[in-house]
Parts: sequence; structure tokens; C-alpha cells
Amino acid sequence: MRLRRVEERLKQIDQEGAPAEYEPLINTVADMHVVAIREVISRVDDVADRSRALREEISTWAAQHRLKTMEHCLSINHGTEFSENNVDLEVAVPLVEVPKQFPELVGRITLRILEGTQEMVSVLHSGGRGLLPRAYAALIDWIQSNGYVACGPYRELNYRPEEAEGENGLIELQVPVESAIERLQKRTNQIDKKDNEMEPRYETRPAFMVVGMMYRGKNENMEINAMWNEFIPRFKEITEGDFKETFGVCRMLEDAMDGEFEYVAGVKVNKVDDLPEGMVARFVPEQKYAVFTHRGALEGLRARLDYIYQNWLPQSGHELTGGPDLEVYDENFKNFAEDSEFYIYVLIK
Repeated sequence: MRLRRVEERLKQIDQEGAPAEYEPLINTVADMHVVAIREVISRVDDVADRSRALREEISTWAAQHRLKTMEHCLSINHGTEFSENNVDLEVAVPLVEVPKQFPELVGRITLRILEGTQEMVSVLHSGGRGLLPRAYAALIDWIQSNGYVACGPYRELNYRPEEAEGENGLIELQVPVESAIERLQKRTNQIDKKDNEMEPRYETRPAFMVVGMMYRGKNENMEINAMWNEFIPRFKEITEGDFKETFGVCRMLEDAMDGEFEYVAGVKVNKVDDLPEGMVARFVPEQKYAVFTHRGALEGLRARLDYIYQNWLPQSGHELTGGPDLEVYDENFKNFAEDSEFYIYVLIK
């Protein structure tokens, strides 16, 4: 995609003064009720076929429950960056009208509100998917050139789903945006207004043992999130477990490639007997931590971590010890709702 963007930019330079092939527009998009299925697709080459299959599955289900749906559909890429593997895709079909009583949901079908936005940049593309990278290049170039940043997943709105692959297909690429300057000011104000919240408390935790599932890597494709989703239903397999808290135990690996780390999602146990299949045990010695509270949505976590490691730590007089840091989740964690809390334990000396 990057090479194609460079090629398209060179063509634009050669054709300077000619009418633009794409003209991005910024407008407001309202909330909409949709029937949707979200699926991780192993290869990017399979996205088109799987999107078609998911759309047909949604249409069949909606017809069975006498729900009126629109002809067009959306493909939403929930990945944070382009990847050729493990594409986190959601296919959604808007409802013509919202029923007074929703049918019982079974399996992976969901009925939800796809949130709108005050600022959505979009371009129209026709001529088949083979030339779609040109439209993406124009969209990205406009966003960067006009002082905006993307603030949500990219969407493809297929007006003619049955003809999306051919010359008669019509696709609107959409991405929610916000001003880059306003985002920076917002993050700065959040840190200034919540200065007390950004300061840690100090705690020494006694030694304990954790049993859970392990991941090693760079978490480039949200593998840790997927592991948590797999681990939570298996809690009951852990004997002698204390389920008042759950832990993310994170440590760097001396023998690993740059940036790789080990992460164990687990619970504290009184003793280790037989480990459930696919799980590991890790000993956490007694240590002193600086404890930070993260409140609210997952999207704000990056700013908080940046503050901890780039601002607070260099000025605190403390040093990292190289031992495992902790994430601690208790009854105050509500899956990143507005009043949700969890705790970041930074090992210091």
C-alpha cells in the first residue's frame, strides 16, 4: 500500500494542473442501527470473499426475523494499522426501521448502534477493488495535508454490494477525524486537569503465584486481547484460585528480539497442583510499585502510559528494576466503561 501511495503521488506530480481523480469531502454522519458480524480473517486476500459470505449470513438472518434492511452495507476495519494477516473485520447492514422488539440473538449476530461523528472524511470510488488503493491514498493524503488525524476505524460503504468487484461498483471510503492540534490540546488538558490522578501511590505487594495463559511477542495484532477473551471462560479450570483480582504480568525477555515481551493473563493461586492445559505458572516476588489508576475508555490508555514512562519516570528519581510490571483488575473494572478502573503497577527502585 505504501508503494502504491508513492506511485500515485508521482502520477499526481506528473499530472499537476489536471482535475483531481478523487475529491475528499468532510461531513457529519448520524448514528445508525445495524445488524453486524465481526470476525478475524486470517489473510487479507480472503477479505472480499469473507465479506460477501458474512453479508449473505446477515441478510438471511434478517429475512428470517422479518427485519427490513437497506441494500447497502458497511465493512469496518477495526485494526489499528494495515496488516496482511489477522484482519479484524466487521460487516454491518443498516436497518430501514428499528423494530419495537428485537429478536433473540443467537451466535455471533449482533444488533448495535454504529456511532456517527461530526467530522467524517470520505471519497467515492468506482471501477472495482483493484484500484481501491488510489482512493485510500487520496483519503490519507487529504487527512495529513489538512491537519487532521484519524480517530476511529476506516469504513467501506458499499452502495452496490453485488457489484463491488466490478466496474459498476460504488464504494464510499469513510474515516472519522479530528483536528491534530485539538487532539494534542485535549491530551495536554487531560493531564493538567487530572494532575492528582496522574500521580501514583506507592505499594509493596507480598510475593504471590499466578496461573494463567501466556503470550510472547510484540502484540502487533491485539493477540493479548484475544488471549484474555479465551482465558476468562476458563477461570473454573484453575483450582485454589483467588478470583477477587486478575493480573496481567508483563516482563521483558533477555533472549528475545527487540521489543518482544512476555505477558501472562492470570489469577493468584494458593498453591500449584496440576496446571490446566495451555496454562503456565509464574512467581511474582515481593516488590515495591508505583501504582497508577486508569479510568475510562481504552483509547485513553496510550496517553497515560506515555505520561508514566516519558514524563513521570524521568522526573521521579526512580528507576525501573527490570522485573515484571503488573496490571491489576478488581471489582472496579467494568470493561473500559466511563466509570471503569484498573491499576498499573510499575516496578521501581
